[in-house]
Amino acid sequence: QARRLRTLYQADIDQQEIERSALARELHDDILHRLGQLATLGDQRFYTPELDQQIQALNDALRRTVDGLRPPMLSTGGLAVGLEEFAHQLAERPSAPQIQFDLPIEAQQYEPLLSQHIYRIVQEACENVIRHAQANSLQITGRLQAEEIYLVIRDDGVGFQSVDSSDLDTLLRARHFGLAGMHERAALVNADLSINSVRGGGTEVSIRWRKH
Repeated sequence: QARRLRTLYQADIDQQEIERSALARELHDDILHRLGQLATLGDQRFYTPELDQQIQALNDALRRTVDGLRPPMLSTGGLAVGLEEFAHQLAERPSAPQIQFDLPIEAQQYEPLLSQHIYRIVQEACENVIRHAQANSLQITGRLQAEEIYLVIRDDGVGFQSVDSSDLDTLLRARHFGLAGMHERAALVNADLSINSVRGGGTEVSIRWRKH
């Protein structure tokens, strides 16, 4: 039964990744292309610098969305390079806190599925900080080794009321769907995930994977 549930979880998340990639392709190949054509349409008298600025801002936002849906550096450069690129993209957001990225960029290659799940866990943790934490700083630290992955995402934000983050039912009842998804991904690659938060004291998320 446990193996069956694990397979179902994996199939569900795999389907999510397929849908993300399909949406990314549609946004890149269609929407961004149409947006680029706006400047050549209509009466140029109405094409003001302000309109050009708004179109460029929309273009940049869509490209960030595409990169989030299908991170290009993850597949071409590996987990470390993918996370570094993600940290750079976070730092460019107007609403982002100060980003500190301290992760040695080593030429470690992991199974694509492992890299994908670890990347998404880090992504979700950081997005939670951006959306909810009101933090001044966000740290992404750790180490990537052949036999072990250890990552810590720490912020100095408002934190949240402590819940039993190891109990999926508790997380779902509290509507912490993002946290529940992080735990599901960690379980699929046999990684340990710890989420510790204190109201007014920030949040720390740690991920540890060991090769068996």
